[in-house]
Amino acid sequence: MLAFQIEPLAACWNELMTLASRHWNETEGFRRGEQFAPSYARYAECERIGFFCMFTARDGGSLVGYAGMYVTQSMHSQIRIAVEDQWFLAPDYRRGRNAIQLVKYVEGALAARGVTAIQMSAKIANGVGRILEYLDYSPVSTVYFKQLARADSAHDQPAAVTEV
Repeated sequence: MLAFQIEPLAACWNELMTLASRHWNETEGFRRGEQFAPSYARYAECERIGFFCMFTARDGGSLVGYAGMYVTQSMHSQIRIAVEDQWFLAPDYRRGRNAIQLVKYVEGALAARGVTAIQMSAKIANGVGRILEYLDYSPVSTVYFKQLARADSAHDQPAAVTEV
């Protein structure tokens, strides 16, 4: 049986990066060679100000899944919302109701923090959307992706802000 909890990033970062690297390699092929390089400092700062929390799934102490969530007030309606950064279960744990249990744990913990709406995503290629639809999530948009020139190219510089 998996154990779910919210963990401080400092306590799980190294394990998380090992699992997240597997996740990246499995689901982020559309990024065409973009390097997996999360910034602990950026995530930790978001966690420190209460904007980010990391949910983990452990089996006997080993990290086997996670869901990173951003929690904020909607800029449009001012309701308290949560938006998923990434969520993942190791392949050996994608059986039974493990994914459903992880999402339900996340929902309950977020509701206890006053969240009234959650946005989760699912890659088209992996069928995870079926799990979310089973849990009463509704598809509300299609996300399009376009790779522009690589940011590490010598000629690429951030565009100047244009005043309107």
